[in-house]
Amino acid sequence: MKRIPKHTHVIIPTSAARHFFPSDNAPMQLPDKARVIIPTPNKEASYRFPDGEVYLRVSGLKHASKITIVHCGYPDPNGGLMELFMLLNIVRLYSHARWIEVIFTAIPYGRQDKAYYEGELNMAETLINTLNKQYRVARITTLDAHFANERWVRKLTGVDIVNVSMARLLMAVAKTDHPEIVFMTPDAGSTRRTHIKEGAKKQRENSFSVKVAMGDLSGRINGKIIGVVDDILSTGTTLEKFRQETKRFGAKKVFALITHGVNPSGIQRIRAVYDGLYLTNTINRPGEANVSVDNELWKIIMRSVNEK
Repeated sequence: MKRIPKHTHVIIPTSAARHFFPSDNAPMQLPDKARVIIPTPNKEASYRFPDGEVYLRVSGLKHASKITIVHCGYPDPNGGLMELFMLLNIVRLYSHARWIEVIFTAIPYGRQDKAYYEGELNMAETLINTLNKQYRVARITTLDAHFANERWVRKLTGVDIVNVSMARLLMAVAKTDHPEIVFMTPDAGSTRRTHIKEGAKKQRENSFSVKVAMGDLSGRINGKIIGVVDDILSTGTTLEKFRQETKRFGAKKVFALITHGVNPSGIQRIRAVYDGLYLTNTINRPGEANVSVDNELWKIIMRSVNEK
């Protein structure tokens, strides 16, 4: 009789990350020690009750010593966090896992990474500390976190923070279509995250208002195809201002290369004014996302599975 392997590394997607897991069969060959477990929904086959409360059940965790949870913070950042916390509590109660990792394909509250006024919170730091201190999460891996390389991230202790940029993937796809494209960023934060040298200057006046200026880049723009690379598309205000400035300095065409399409109305706004939008599927946007990060995500998962 063939022995059934005890799965010591379990990979669990939350409901918002299910588009990366169409079934419990991984797209890459997992070793015998690893297994994907899809949480069981309620009797209506949903992870939400009609009143909005979250439900999920996860069985098969008894022998797990390592857990990798894959979570997307959108389109429901608040309900998604409740689901994540429920899942972490299930792991704590029903497994003996010694190592827990959370992979955020898009981390919620990632843009609230500074406190501008007295009484505000750095919610990104608060979330990371909650996962680490309360739920013993040892590693947090993000795809293009807004706070990547911020000073406060480097000062964190007790948790391994890993950010993986999707900028090179986006630029490779855009360059295939437009070999002459010149890549720029809309602000210093994107320059820090992507390491693209040329970028606009964005002045944030407060938590709600920004200005964009091209500075001395005007000579690099006239008659060129410009690709602006950014991590998040929400309202589209900053990107629209960037397009206005590049067109004012004579750009031939302007394309947006975005990792996270947070707001559907912002996606439509940018599609209406830009010459094209390259958008990854870190957030499930059927019909909108046209650049897949599936392979990049599974490389991250497999590295964790193969670690000793």
